[in-house]
Amino acid sequence: MASWLQALSQSFNKNQFLDYSSLLTAGVIKDSKVNLFPIRFQGFYQETLTVFYDKRSALYTYLINQPCEFLWHFPLTSEFFKFTANVFEDATEENRTGYWNLLSQREKQGYCGLPPDCPVLDFKQLDLDRFKPQEAVNVSENFAVLRIRPFEVEHSRFLDKSAVGNSRKTYESLPQPDSISKKWLHKLGDRGWELSEFYVPIARP
Repeated sequence: MASWLQALSQSFNKNQFLDYSSLLTAGVIKDSKVNLFPIRFQGFYQETLTVFYDKRSALYTYLINQPCEFLWHFPLTSEFFKFTANVFEDATEENRTGYWNLLSQREKQGYCGLPPDCPVLDFKQLDLDRFKPQEAVNVSENFAVLRIRPFEVEHSRFLDKSAVGNSRKTYESLPQPDSISKKWLHKLGDRGWELSEFYVPIARP
């Protein structure tokens, strides 16, 4: 297992009961500007991260046609993982069907209903009968299983803060004296993954 994947798995296991901890922030270049958007982590697959996306979204094209960056924050352990990665679609029918069957009925209908980012004013111009949510038995052609394959991973862990009492019987978050901020860079080279450690100042995000 790659060094970054082992560290990420451990961090995710410690934070996974928080719903927010399954959200990554993805960054792509669109119209010469950086665009940020949330995307939900769906699981590990070999040395990739799995996410689902609607092919009709404009951002789907940007995800799979350029290197992207992803930022993942784990609040309980004060950690950040920043990935620079390539994204590709897993079109294997067996995998698509397996993931599709794990979705709720409402999630399935989202891939069969109106296209994402459709302006409300355009609803009257659409043939709405085409988008009536029917029972989604078969895998929607709009459903894409995407694999995020990093080639550079920055892992930062900042000062742990715990609630401590003061003389007025109130609580505040203070750095613990034995906590040390750390940063590691996992980079894929010709000989495999290389690991470097970097100095981190006291200040934290």
